[in-house]
Amino acid sequence: MDNQQTTLQTPKEQAPMALKVDLKDRLMWSLKEAAYMCGVASCTFKKWEREGLMPGPVQGTQRYAAFAVKNALICLTSCSDDKKSAYDEWRAAQS
Repeated sequence: MDNQQTTLQTPKEQAPMALKVDLKDRLMWSLKEAAYMCGVASCTFKKWEREGLMPGPVQGTQRYAAFAVKNALICLTSCSDDKKSAYDEWRAAQS
């Protein structure tokens, strides 16, 4: 058996292209991307972060873990669905 090694080279015109990954499938988001995915402005997202409603960026980076933001958003929406609005509470007190 011949122990000859073969080196594969790609021609320059066939250089690998950058893969385009949908924002919802990415693992890390910038502040603007995280805010966009939550449907709010960047300043609102930062306010939520200061209030502890959203996670901070991954230590040593300026990027947010997508799964942590998604989980926090699920908690925010499910918790707010359980609460009655002030009008609903007032209306119930009137009955």
